Amino acid sequence: TETKQLPLVYSTLEWEHPDIAADKVPSDSVFFQSLAEAIITNNTGCIDKGSVNTFWRNWLDEEALVSNDLAETKMFQKKIEIGDFEIIYELQGISELYKVTFSSEYDRYKLLFSMYGEESRNFVFQNNPEYLEESLSRDIESEYQYDQDKSVYTLNNVKKKELRDLYEFAEMGSEDGGLNRIFLYKEGLYDSKENAYKIPNGGSCLVWGIGGNEAFLAINCNLQ
Repeated sequence: TETKQLPLVYSTLEWEHPDIAADKVPSDSVFFQSLAEAIITNNTGCIDKGSVNTFWRNWLDEEALVSNDLAETKMFQKKIEIGDFEIIYELQGISELYKVTFSSEYDRYKLLFSMYGEESRNFVFQNNPEYLEESLSRDIESEYQYDQDKSVYTLNNVKKKELRDLYEFAEMGSEDGGLNRIFLYKEGLYDSKENAYKIPNGGSCLVWGIGGNEAFLAINCNLQ
């Protein structure tokens, strides 16, 4: 009303959305059923999000739900030779290198986030920094430092949801032809003289390949 501001009771970005094109209605969704119950009982603890399907890949035709039974995406690592990898990807300090592949393209970034997200220290976005900067400033309300010249985002007290968004942006940017690095465990360092990003001892770097079709995990486990 004009005279009273209602408090926020509940907020979410994920829920079981009804497949309206298949004649499903909100009342068929356990989420909306439990939401109605929460309003009646004034207890948001009873809310059940159901089979979450609001991720955009679930609605590729912009109308109907693609599938409720998508197979779980799995990740595979294969150790490969370092070769010219450091030169091509402007990295230094690699002692072990793994090629990362996936059983499907669905939810790759969520899988990687579940494995490495909490350990991420900083990101490097290249070839499309304007898009990433615009997206971050619009969608992510967190503290971070951005170096325009090197396209390096240094995380600082970023929330879990926002960190997952960064993983999604990294994947989307690579599919658009970008080259994105996510430093794990320890912050990566940029050496302007060497024109390379250094992986510190005990750290590693996850690299989304250009085109989004493959990824690499570069590890620095040197003893010295």
